[in-house]
Amino acid sequence: MYIGYISEIGIDSNDIHLLPILSGYRCDEKKDLIYLIDYKPVIEHILSEECDATGEDIENKSKMGVYKKFAIAIPHREVIHANLHDTSYKKHFDRHRYDRTETKPSDVKFTLSDL
Repeated sequence: MYIGYISEIGIDSNDIHLLPILSGYRCDEKKDLIYLIDYKPVIEHILSEECDATGEDIENKSKMGVYKKFAIAIPHREVIHANLHDTSYKKHFDRHRYDRTETKPSDVKFTLSDL
């Protein structure tokens, strides 16, 4: 599973090109999203090293070169599910899970009208 930005969709191609930001998998037992690789700091580091050019056009060309190095081609037929994903909200959802020690089901009050 990849989380990233679509960089190219070919009209005459069967592939979607994606610049990954995170990769991971779904845990079989709980179906939790497990992050394995955070590409963002690596890409930012490479950009800072390779884009020391003074001209803006040269810098943009270097950025595109780095992005193309990391782009992943995924055939349309292999895309099972796609949706928007904002990683900045994950920590908030994790804090309010019932199966984690931070929040217990007894902390939630239900009334008969809720059921």
